[in-house]
Amino acid sequence: MSRIRTIMCSAVLLLSTTAVPVAAQDGASARHPQAIVETLHEGLLDIMKKGPELGFSGRYEVIEPTIKDTFDLRTLAASSIGAAVWSKWDEDQRKAFVDTFERFLITNYARQFKSYSGQSFETVGTEPGPKETFIVKTRLLRNEKEPVELNYLTRARDGRMGIIDVYANGTSEAGRRRADFNEIYRQQGFEALLKEIDRLTADMAKGTEPS
Repeated sequence: MSRIRTIMCSAVLLLSTTAVPVAAQDGASARHPQAIVETLHEGLLDIMKKGPELGFSGRYEVIEPTIKDTFDLRTLAASSIGAAVWSKWDEDQRKAFVDTFERFLITNYARQFKSYSGQSFETVGTEPGPKETFIVKTRLLRNEKEPVELNYLTRARDGRMGIIDVYANGTSEAGRRRADFNEIYRQQGFEALLKEIDRLTADMAKGTEPS
């Protein structure tokens, strides 16, 4: 089993939602996994090409509905804190965390995809993943730079196909955040975790997030 597949198996084991057939719903969110990812890529190229014109707030406003349509934000947020913590929270806490994480994620995309210099996305293919998921393999092609390998883990929940994790050059977005979020939560508690994510979101909006 490949390294990426092993990482993806571990990530999916954290998720407690149940997959259902994609055909249960019409519209963008019910499309094939590859179409979902390509919709995201189209949105990202759009804000890149209009980046200077839109500014940060404009890019956020434009990409927000695309992120909400293509991601399963609840599942990605749950994976980003881990099943052990997620299972302890009541529904109000879960909703508050998902809302905070959603702003963080959209801000991150609006910050990163801010200008265009000939970049393009290439879809390599789609293959079955663990636990009724699909892995959509793509690459971000950059002029005179090495391509970035972007693999998307997708799954249907409640009739809606969505992205539940993103792997950039083999590194899981959810896994990368989980260690940091868990440490803050263990040491300072729930409210402090939300405040810290809000601080990171504000820093990204100002372009001052630490690398």
